[in-house]
Amino acid sequence: MNQTLYFALPDIASAEQVVHDLLGARIASPNIHCVASRGSSLDDLPESGVLQKAQFLPIAGVGLTYGAMLGWIVGGLMVLFPPPETHLYLATLPVGAIVGAAIGACISMTAGVLAPNSRIAALERAAAEGTILLTVDVPFSRALEIAALVQSRQAQLHAPSANAIAQDDAEPPIRLSA
Repeated sequence: MNQTLYFALPDIASAEQVVHDLLGARIASPNIHCVASRGSSLDDLPESGVLQKAQFLPIAGVGLTYGAMLGWIVGGLMVLFPPPETHLYLATLPVGAIVGAAIGACISMTAGVLAPNSRIAALERAAAEGTILLTVDVPFSRALEIAALVQSRQAQLHAPSANAIAQDDAEPPIRLSA
């Protein structure tokens, strides 16, 4: 299981140095993502994709759940009140739940692509002012090590506002300060 670390970096040069340090610490480049203000060039930095910028997976889970419940209810109504000259069995309930879950997940994922990621929404104001937001997906066992690595680089760059926010899906954010 991975944990996502969020870092606010002052400029592109410092972000390039931190990405270089992360690659040296054997963090794979697909696990490193950068977000800048609209219209800013990230040069050679790995840019965040739709999955990092959007509220894609949590909304898909909600759609899956509600779709399954609605499918189960519709299947139950079809068993209780079958169409004329048909014989529906109890297998209609799980089939309805599966079909409803698939439809609910597809519809909610379509909407989830448009919804901004609430985890980075708080830092987007800083990104609009020129700050680079760096997200790193690391194993739980290496989260503190990587946070310390980035913060030590920030201390070398004399950027006192360096901080990391570690988030996991089950826990509220934890602030790690240098």
